[in-house]
Amino acid sequence: MNKIFKLLLTLLIAIYAQNALTKAIEVTSKKHLRKLINDKKPLVIEWYADFCGACKRMIPIFEVVSENMKNVNFAKAETSKFQSLSQKLNIEYLPTIMVLVKGKEVAKKVGYVDRKQMKEFVKNAITTKEKNEAKETTKQKKKESFVTKLLGQIKGVFRKIKKSF
Repeated sequence: MNKIFKLLLTLLIAIYAQNALTKAIEVTSKKHLRKLINDKKPLVIEWYADFCGACKRMIPIFEVVSENMKNVNFAKAETSKFQSLSQKLNIEYLPTIMVLVKGKEVAKKVGYVDRKQMKEFVKNAITTKEKNEAKETTKQKKKESFVTKLLGQIKGVFRKIKKSF
């Protein structure tokens, strides 16, 4: 009996330690998910189900990748707990990995992926989003610069017209 107790205690400590070290967060409510989505860091969320074999195989992969990517939040959401939300997000197959940046979905991957594929997928999604934002910022600055120059030219024309009267 004493050996069984020690074995169970050791097992519980190992499980607790593993969960304490994990960076991936289990989503507990819609409010909790909204908080994660609105965070400044990008969010990688795995939609899964307990009955899904591929989802179970992805658990250690998701955990390892989450530990290695410090600038990104990782979360797991069980589809049965968020049925209406998973339908709105078109979660049809499991597992589904979504990457959200500034609250917007930038990439989605369906099915089992290995650690290397997961890491590349997340990095590419975030990098692509950042590059697109940089391009948009540059375009916006060019438009603003053009408009400023144009307004300056128009003011110059009006000054000349005003002087001629």
